[in-house]
Amino acid sequence: MTVRSEAPAAGIWRYADAFEPRIDPPYRISLGEGDTPLEPAPQLAVALGLTSLWLKREDRNPTGSHKDRGMAFQVSAAIAAAAAGGCALRHVALSSSGNAAIAAAAYGRAAGLGVVAFVAPGTDPGKVRAVRANGAVVVMSPNALTLCEAWCVARSVPNLRPSTDPAAVEGFLTLGWEILSDLRDQAVAPATMPEALFTFVSSAASFVGIGRAFDRREVAGFERAVPTPCLHAVQGVGGSVAAPFDSRPAASALQPGRVGALGARKTRRLGEAQRFIRGTHGGGWWITDDEAEAADELLRAHGVHAALEAAAALAAARRAAAESGIRTAIVIVTGADRAGGAMHITSAARSTDAPTRSDPEARTIEDVDRIVRHALGPPPLTGGRR
Repeated sequence: MTVRSEAPAAGIWRYADAFEPRIDPPYRISLGEGDTPLEPAPQLAVALGLTSLWLKREDRNPTGSHKDRGMAFQVSAAIAAAAAGGCALRHVALSSSGNAAIAAAAYGRAAGLGVVAFVAPGTDPGKVRAVRANGAVVVMSPNALTLCEAWCVARSVPNLRPSTDPAAVEGFLTLGWEILSDLRDQAVAPATMPEALFTFVSSAASFVGIGRAFDRREVAGFERAVPTPCLHAVQGVGGSVAAPFDSRPAASALQPGRVGALGARKTRRLGEAQRFIRGTHGGGWWITDDEAEAADELLRAHGVHAALEAAAALAAARRAAAESGIRTAIVIVTGADRAGGAMHITSAARSTDAPTRSDPEARTIEDVDRIVRHALGPPPLTGGRR
């Protein structure tokens, strides 16, 4: 396990001097996130009606998703902030529909922290197993988001929910900077330079991070003249970020499905995300389950096993080729298939046959305290930093 190191920076920490705030080396946590490949996919491009396509393989991150970038920075920033206040951080928490909680569990464990993950009862059992297998305490609650917020305030525990923690966006800047670096290193010809980038959006933390990275590309060592692709936000039916931009006939008659069902459909980053779409002349796309499942079959036929939301991003690129004339694109692939496994997901967590324990539902702060006490010992009564 790679934790704190003052070795030459790699992954997200190669951009350490561009972060705001800067994190000193002793507080930097890493499991090897970042430096994911940008792979040309010519056969997939043909199937989608594109002339060229690249897949940014965020499923190759340590826990299988792009959330690792944000969480590496978030945990590091929380530790640094506690140290600056003369305290030692003991616990962190978040509410999550899966991937962010898995990342928090892994990075919290790497930092020696107790992680409390609040999840809704409908969360994918495989993801719940992965969260628990990485050492986190699972708090099942029908009010996961609001209960987590209340408990964190009551116990002064940092809330690492990516949709509300400003540090999450900073970690996601590295995804945008890496894409620019990848294109430069691959010496992509101007004629095939990708004109559009498609990524699934929930809280929009990663989407905003990419947009800010393109705006701040000079601080990361890229010239202002470096071209950047227009940004396309992809959501399941009903997603608020894409809503003003999806122009398909009768879009308002569509019903929400499985795509992004447990993710955030509303976000406090709505305005900024939509400004990036308009400012880059990008777009927004609502993708149905049928469209995502058809794209998932294409991905699997080409050896890529990822989350349905990654397939939705591919489906959006297909629609953009047909409806908007897009010819060259990048699709961000995230959410490793648990059967394939990411390096920090245990075999027990990967098994779809493994039993899932029946968790008591928590509805009050005192319920959470009891669950945390049983798993980690007494929780802090007046603060998570001691």
